[in-house]
Amino acid sequence: MSGPGPVPEARDDARPPVEDDGDSVAGSSGMMHPDHPLLARAQEALKKQLQDSQLRLQGELREKTKLLSDAKAKREKVGVELFGFQQQLAKLQMELERAHERHSQTAAHKEQAAARLKSLKTDHATELKLTKDERVRADKFQEELDRYG
Repeated sequence: MSGPGPVPEARDDARPPVEDDGDSVAGSSGMMHPDHPLLARAQEALKKQLQDSQLRLQGELREKTKLLSDAKAKREKVGVELFGFQQQLAKLQMELERAHERHSQTAAHKEQAAARLKSLKTDHATELKLTKDERVRADKFQEELDRYG
């Protein structure tokens, strides 16, 4: 038992199928062959458009690559400069630390000197009072000697 012949493809639209008689522009698939002369002008225009886009994009890529290269060079230069500043800062911090140490030592010496001065002034005042008292006593003895003598 043989079945019926090939089943025609189901179509969504109500148009009748296009038959290829060899003279039509479209093939059996409804598409033109890429080498068809009617497509040459469109293909040339599309090729030119694609080449122009490629040239433009290559130019943009070169420009962005240059900008990236410049930015990297600048970043490296700034990094080197920053490193120099960090080195200088470290030296200045060490100098500041030494200056603080010298200041602390000087303040301690000043405090010791002030305490010593106060002690000397107290001792001087005590000695001055003792000397004054001794003079008064010596003067009394002198007066007494002068009275007897």
